[in-house]
Formats: sequence, C-alpha cells, structure tokens
Amino acid sequence: DVPVVSDVLYLVGNATPLNPTWDIDKLDKLVRSDSDPNVFTYHGELLGNGTFKLCFQTGTWAQPWIHPMNAKEPIGVDPVVNKPMQAPRQDGDDELWHVTKGGIYTLTFNLSNYTWSSVYEGPLMEQPSNELYLIGNVTPLNPTWDIDNVDVLVQSETDADVPRGVGIASSPCQ
Repeated sequence: DVPVVSDVLYLVGNATPLNPTWDIDKLDKLVRSDSDPNVFTYHGELLGNGTFKLCFQTGTWAQPWIHPMNAKEPIGVDPVVNKPMQAPRQDGDDELWHVTKGGIYTLTFNLSNYTWSSVYEGPLMEQPSNELYLIGNVTPLNPTWDIDNVDVLVQSETDADVPRGVGIASSPCQ
C-alpha cells in the first residue's frame, strides 16, 4: 500500500467532548507533525467507553476510513507503541478504537506505515468551582470555623474575576 498523504485527519466517534454523538460535522481535527507530514496527533480528553475511527473530511460519511486491526481495539492506561492499523477503506467491518478509561491522552497515527500509539497522561483535572467561600472567625455566621456554615462570595457586578463578600465581615472585603 502506498501511504496516504493528507493535510488533515479527523477523529470521529463518541469518545471526545467535542463530538459525543458521532456528528460528522463536528469532528476533532488532529495536529499534523511539522517534521513528518504523515504523522498526526490528538492530545486531549477521551471519554470512557467511547469509540472512534479516523477520516479525512467533515460533512460526509461517503469516504475512506481508517480502522484499528481489531474490533473494540482498547485504548487505556497501558501504553501502546507503533501498533498496526488498517489502511484507509470504505467497505468491510466497522472496527473501532474503544476507550477503556476516560482521561487525558496523546494519540499518534502514522500514515506512512499505518501504525498508532497511545499514551495515557492521567485523569481529568477536577474543574474548579464557580463559587468561592469565606470561612473564618471574621464572619458573623461562622465565628467557630464551621465548614458547614460558610459565607458565599458573589461575583462582582463590574469584574467577573472579582468575588465580593459584602456585609459578611466586620469591614468590607473584596
């Protein structure tokens, strides 16, 4: 097989937050290597129990697809290095990669030799809360540092990055 050289490669499936519904118009575009135009990388979140395959364009299902060698080819915490994958094709079985553990991954696909690699980078970082709380003996509601009785700071009306605690301390705080 002659390696396919393409300017773009997309991940389609329900394995990423951008496209959890197999929408052919909302594909994750992989990053093409500067040093090897046949190598593409995806770095980001993969959803646990999600599946995907690879393609070259958005907006149509009538195109060649790149599949793993086996159905439900696992992607998880164990690293994978230069494992074979199928050359692009339109017919046949619909083998898919299967994410066994959600988290942050780096996936690399080499279209010169049709191999792929996977590195689990770790779990998703917990998103910070949009709320900020004040605890301590300066608040009238909580003179004993009770974690179940904290004061909620509110977002400033003029600056979204500034929380305010109006009237909850002996002097105004900001």
